[in-house]
Amino acid sequence: MLSWSKASLAAYFESGVNSHATASRPSEPGQGRLYAVSDVHTDKPENMAWWRRLEECGAHRADSLILAGDVSHRPDVLLETLQIAARAFRTVHFVPGNHDLWVRGGGGGGGDMGRYGE
Repeated sequence: MLSWSKASLAAYFESGVNSHATASRPSEPGQGRLYAVSDVHTDKPENMAWWRRLEECGAHRADSLILAGDVSHRPDVLLETLQIAARAFRTVHFVPGNHDLWVRGGGGGGGDMGRYGE
C-alpha cells in the first residue's frame, strides 16, 4: 500500500502548479497526464483557494483528472469546484463520495442522490 504524509502530498500537488512542472509536460499535442485526487474538501476556504490557483496557472489544460469524491458537503461549493476543474483540465471524471452524496440544498446532512441522475 502506498502511503503519503500530508506534507509530501501537498508538496507533490503544489509542484504541479509551479512553473517547473510545465517544463516536463509532454510535448506532443493531446498527450497529457492523468491525475487522481480525493478528499479535496473545498468547503474549506484554503482548499478552494488552491483550486482557483490551479485553474489560473493553466498548467493542466492538456491533462485529465479523476476527482474521487469528498469534494464538499455543500451543493453550491461542489458545483463551483467541478466547474473550476472542468476549466483547469481537459477531461474530468467525477466519482461522488459520502460528503457529496449526503447533502441537502442548505448544506446540512441528509441524502439526495437524485441530483446525480441528471
